Amino acid sequence: MKQFSRKITAFIAFAVFCTSLLQLAVSDYAIRWSAGVLHLDVKEIVYMRQLVFFGGSTAVAVMLLVVLVLSTVAVRQATKPLEMLSSAFVSLRQGQYQRLPAIRSGDDIQALIAAYNETVSELEEVHNKLRTMADRDGLTGAYNRRSLDKALEALDFGLDSGEVNHVSFLFIDIDSFKGFNDTNGHLAGDEALRRITAILTRIVGDRSVFRYGGEEFAVVLRNYDLTQSLRIAEVLRREVEKAADVTISIGVALMPDHALSGEVLIARADKALYQAKETRNAVAAYQHG
Repeated sequence: MKQFSRKITAFIAFAVFCTSLLQLAVSDYAIRWSAGVLHLDVKEIVYMRQLVFFGGSTAVAVMLLVVLVLSTVAVRQATKPLEMLSSAFVSLRQGQYQRLPAIRSGDDIQALIAAYNETVSELEEVHNKLRTMADRDGLTGAYNRRSLDKALEALDFGLDSGEVNHVSFLFIDIDSFKGFNDTNGHLAGDEALRRITAILTRIVGDRSVFRYGGEEFAVVLRNYDLTQSLRIAEVLRREVEKAADVTISIGVALMPDHALSGEVLIARADKALYQAKETRNAVAAYQHG
């Protein structure tokens, strides 16, 4: 940028020099001298002076215009990165993590853009961690009750729009978990919760598993009818019985078969769970009446 400014200054000085020569060439003294030495008619010399003056003035004007254009381009090139940074900071305040591309500019501007991009990456990472903490259970890593409510709301909308035919809710409770904790300690209880979460996730997928609270879990499936849902529930029950030190009971209810809202769906699955826990290590479907 400094080198460009020096070039512009030299260009302006040259234009001023040319203007001075032009003024000298068309002065009255120069005209009289030309008439005496060259034996030319004064009118011809005046006419020639006008041509020279017009041509010279045009040349000087063009040079000055070039200087103005080049200066404008230089200023825009210098201020463009700052405008980009200003716009990016506005987007950042609005929660949009916009990274800036590398541009040809001074070292200071490039360092500023690099620092901004690094800050954006760190903020985005922190935001993702906070969002994960808000949606996930801290102990098991499963989605929490808040996420369950959002999932049921979305699936309810899917039923209304016709994108979803059935929503299956599998309500899971660990049998005699309080006694297990009292006998083996809370650390063993926490490990059992994590192990059950891993089993459920392996079978139905991470996005379908929710920790409802305490020793209760929920599995939400889309487009599974009652027969398919009971079959999945039975697989979950058997796998937990084999791989964990505890057993589970599961109540199954479907929407819209047994309920027309997420709140009622949970209540119907809870009623089916109560029936399954009468024998424990069992699966039961909601029964009308």
